[in-house]
Amino acid sequence: MKKIFSRRHFFLWASALGVGFLLFRWKIFKKTANESLESAVQQTLDYVEIPPDALKAFAQDALRHNPFASNYLSIEAKNQLAAKFLMSTNFFRRKNGESLRYIAYYNPSIAPCQNPFAEFNNNG
Repeated sequence: MKKIFSRRHFFLWASALGVGFLLFRWKIFKKTANESLESAVQQTLDYVEIPPDALKAFAQDALRHNPFASNYLSIEAKNQLAAKFLMSTNFFRRKNGESLRYIAYYNPSIAPCQNPFAEFNNNG
């Protein structure tokens, strides 16, 4: 009795389907890491008018500090990313009518005193 489907054929078909699936997924979801971070921040902060150059600069800096930032963005990760974006801009310090401007990537371990809500009392 002749085998119709051998183990070798199974592995060839499985690997071909796997490669085909990965190529299909790559073609459909072909966003770059920068684009995915930008869209995550834009979607989370849809009520804020954000200049595109500020988003681009933040996405580049975020990927420089954390290369795996755009791998999987859950709702919690998107909220943390949006909070880090706001802390990296002049959002909390700007006056009325002043546009949003990207300052620098907020990293509390490098510059811990950037908290705009911190109050320092030197009266002893």
